[in-house]
Amino acid sequence: MLALTVIPGKSGSPAVTDVPDPQPAPGHLLADGRAPERGIKELAHGQA
Repeated sequence: MLALTVIPGKSGSPAVTDVPDPQPAPGHLLADGRAPERGIKELAHGQA
């Protein structure tokens, strides 16, 4: 699956990364983003 990864406080760190599918576990929350990862990375959605 593709995921948007960010290093807090590091300019230019957003990247689209291939990661393994998450394994749900008690107490964990899985969420879907509303915009494509590439769109978020390129600031095509929302405001900063």
